[in-house]
Amino acid sequence: MFSSYFEVDGIEISCSAINLAKDIQESVLEFRTSKRYDGIYCYDLLHLFLLEDRKKLIQNCVMHLKEQGVMYFTCFSDRDFNNCVSRNVEEGTYEYKKGKYTHFFTEENLIEHFNDLNILEMGSIRECLTHAEEQQEYELRYIVVQNIG
Repeated sequence: MFSSYFEVDGIEISCSAINLAKDIQESVLEFRTSKRYDGIYCYDLLHLFLLEDRKKLIQNCVMHLKEQGVMYFTCFSDRDFNNCVSRNVEEGTYEYKKGKYTHFFTEENLIEHFNDLNILEMGSIRECLTHAEEQQEYELRYIVVQNIG
């Protein structure tokens, strides 16, 4: 979607998506490049990690962001109907499958994750996805932050 307007690099957590891209094959937690970006778009990824890895992901993104660069993240909201389902492994985080986690962010918790950056905008959106002919709705939070250097 962005490639017609910007120079774009894609990073993905899913091996099958990486195989589709074939360009960059590194973990989003360990992505190393000398490139710095004007913007980073991180859609529905942050909530898939435990606290230590969420912090690592954000730090890694900031490390690759130019001064005054902007990042956009979406993540599951604590208002989502799946919140509190499954086994609680840390505050706000649940294991929905063995070794697979989902963190549900409160507004305050999301702010805490990005407290070293300039928060430009925050909000909530409802997303409808269709998978295998089944439609699911998710309550997401989003945050737009700027690297103040």
